[in-house]
Amino acid sequence: MSGQPSKRISVREFVLPIPPKGSLSFGVGGFGATRGQEIHTRIQARKKRTEPDYQSEVPIVGDFGFLQIGGRIDGLYHRKPPCVEEIKTTTSIKRLVAALQDPHHIYRLQVLMYGYLYALENGVWPECRLLLASSYDESQLEIAIEIDTAFFESWLEGQLNCWRDVIAGQAIEQDRRRRVGEGIRFPFKQYRKGQFELCQKVAETALAQRQLMVQAPTGLGKTMAALFPMLQQALLSQRRVIYVTPKNSQHRVVLDAVQMLIHQGHNISATVVSARQKACLKDEVICEPGYCEHARDYYDRLYGGDVISNLINQGVLDLSLLRDTGIQSSLCPYELAKDTTPHVDIVVCDYNYIFTAGLLFHDEETKDLLIVDEAHNLPDRARDYLSPVLRYEQVRETESRIQGNSLASAVVKRLTTLFRHLRQSGDTFRVIDPPIEQIRLCAEEAGKMAAEHLARHSGVVHHEDPVIGLFQIVQTFYAQLDKIDERFRVVYEGGNRERIQIICCDASEFLRQVLKRFQSVVCMSATLKPFKFFEHQLGLEANRTDSLEFGSSFPVENRLILIVPQVSSHYRERTRQAPRYAELIERVISLRKGNYFVFFPSYAFLNQVAKPLSLPGYKVLKQIPEMTAFDLRKMVMQLKRKQKNRVILAVQGGSLAEGLDFPGEEICGAIIVGPGLPAFSPERELLRGYFNGQGLDGFAYAYVFPGMARAIQAAGRVIRTETDKGCIICADRRYLQAPYQDALPADWFVNSPKELVSSTILQDLEGFWKGEKQMWTVLGIPNCDKVRAARKWFKANGIDYEFRDLRVSPLTRDQWMELVNQDQGNQLINRKGPVFRGLKDTETWSPERWADQLRATPTLMKRPAILAENKLVITGFDEQQYEKLVLG
Repeated sequence: MSGQPSKRISVREFVLPIPPKGSLSFGVGGFGATRGQEIHTRIQARKKRTEPDYQSEVPIVGDFGFLQIGGRIDGLYHRKPPCVEEIKTTTSIKRLVAALQDPHHIYRLQVLMYGYLYALENGVWPECRLLLASSYDESQLEIAIEIDTAFFESWLEGQLNCWRDVIAGQAIEQDRRRRVGEGIRFPFKQYRKGQFELCQKVAETALAQRQLMVQAPTGLGKTMAALFPMLQQALLSQRRVIYVTPKNSQHRVVLDAVQMLIHQGHNISATVVSARQKACLKDEVICEPGYCEHARDYYDRLYGGDVISNLINQGVLDLSLLRDTGIQSSLCPYELAKDTTPHVDIVVCDYNYIFTAGLLFHDEETKDLLIVDEAHNLPDRARDYLSPVLRYEQVRETESRIQGNSLASAVVKRLTTLFRHLRQSGDTFRVIDPPIEQIRLCAEEAGKMAAEHLARHSGVVHHEDPVIGLFQIVQTFYAQLDKIDERFRVVYEGGNRERIQIICCDASEFLRQVLKRFQSVVCMSATLKPFKFFEHQLGLEANRTDSLEFGSSFPVENRLILIVPQVSSHYRERTRQAPRYAELIERVISLRKGNYFVFFPSYAFLNQVAKPLSLPGYKVLKQIPEMTAFDLRKMVMQLKRKQKNRVILAVQGGSLAEGLDFPGEEICGAIIVGPGLPAFSPERELLRGYFNGQGLDGFAYAYVFPGMARAIQAAGRVIRTETDKGCIICADRRYLQAPYQDALPADWFVNSPKELVSSTILQDLEGFWKGEKQMWTVLGIPNCDKVRAARKWFKANGIDYEFRDLRVSPLTRDQWMELVNQDQGNQLINRKGPVFRGLKDTETWSPERWADQLRATPTLMKRPAILAENKLVITGFDEQQYEKLVLG
């Protein structure tokens, strides 16, 4: 490894056993670190005031050639002999003293390692000691740590050898990544429209370590176009790609793209970090070794075999595989996912693993490459992360569950007094002076309360313990309150929703600091306009950010987009306009039978329009606020099962308006009832006032642009494949006004949105539908004789068709599943071919297994497959059958 720069690690990292041993240790969400840091800081401040030879946070580094080990000494006493001190907080000093009898305890090794580094630098061994502080009452105990020279030197030599092995393994892994990066190729022979341009721009962004915003609708292939060049650069620069989405359900698309690259022979891997609740193998999510056998002795089982390497060899580590491995090896799947992240090339996870404190990837040194999907969701999500709330109802509920706990009662009493004081000035929503001192005292008392409670229960408590719940609520609120600036407001509201809340008006600076940790960033969505607005809201750096907009890659003749300015969903006009909207919906839908979405700005207006709405021959389904995920899925499945003549009344910004695909006949049109502006509220008005104060258009920033993103997302449910045909009706005059029109996709019109206004709406729609032809698709591979014969036959008979080359434009798993399910005559599989003959036990295969096999080896299909409107008609080539089934 000569010539390579030495690796730098912290003292704490160095003293940890390699590999880790024992059980998982979770602690209580934030308790140890938060309370410990407070006490730590107070002790250091007091010592600096009272002891002139004391110095805190002293940096030190030891150079071992292949390895640099460094850190900051908590306290250094400049005297003879010098003394190195490490401060450790604990819920039980007595238990910690007993544990410290073990010479391998990491606290002992840590302070001795600091002493050793000091001796290397200064030529004299210092005294070493631990200062133990109770997190309950802050009582302290000093313990001298004597060095056993023979033991320490033996341990140090062993630890350095372990790190040599680790670094040697990392060098092998780096060589693999470099070779894969040099050899990786785009998985398709041809690029879709716009896909090559996007690939090039992302590659330039990654190479130049810049940031990029991409607006592109469905169909461009933006997932692969972003992932491939980012992955290539990550591999060559020894980094990972972190791909984040707002929802777990959106992970599948990314994993499908990774699987395509793996099928090309590329040795890469990806892991999915899912929510703890989804990964858990137990009935209750209680993450304690005393309760969960998958947490107990976790590290012994994990590193006692080849669990991680076996997983990496699987390529795609999705939740199903992680859970299966967890069951087989008795390992927590959630922690297993996190433990694989340093070893894979791609990590797929939700926003919160990147944009909330204390989760993953907060190492300043890594500089991974980040892809943010559906990035229009991120600004609001980040504001939510930074806007904790104290609810009076929570305080009252806690009070009823902590009988006999005097410390908890004191915290509740202090909070109750604060609410009572605020209540005296009225119940109305208002901005208040931040109650920093009152909440600080609450947090201090809550810390003592939690420490005493944990000590009493030996550190093991139920995840719904009311005392710990109270601590977490108070501590979360105080931690944010202590950091607020002009971008935040603290508000009080009485009545049934009585609360004190920190409201983040602008999360851009927070996001900017997070994004700085990544070498390059790509933010993607179908709705990122106006770019200047989202550049600001996403915290992107103007001097290193580019933007790129793509139009639809599907035939423009397959869609009809109209703006109807004769109606308005403006709040003041809704009562009068509701019957007019009902009439418009009735007329549009009457022109062609099929399934339609009507997206409203609110549930209230949805119900107003639904009352006069009359749609004979249609089943009308309404989204309601109380719907569960299961209820929504049932509604969606009515469309997926090809049930006809359904009209779904839904809300913009809801679960039905984003992230769902309805290809083919599932949806033939959407009516977007006005821009879905966020509801007027005191909280939104705070945002409006804040942005006005920044010299920006507060109304546009707080209402218009977020609302237009919802509207355009809803419109995107129509036209999901190259053969889909459908209409999008934007029904509101505001779509023609500034600043609303600034958010419209550029490919909707040539020069002006006014081009989308028609004086003969119904005639235009009728003409659009009458121009519809039966769309035939030939699936196959161009060099296949029967495929050639089929294409020649279609051409000779003057029948328009689309040829889909499965090598260039492969079907998704869902599309294969649809064909397998349609294949009632068992004609899809070429049972005489060599691929089929190489398969075993196919008589027991499920439809899912057939779909996966066809996706992996499309040559298994009997070629060509002929589809009419995405429905399987015939496979192979038989001229007589073609005349019968195609010509009719």
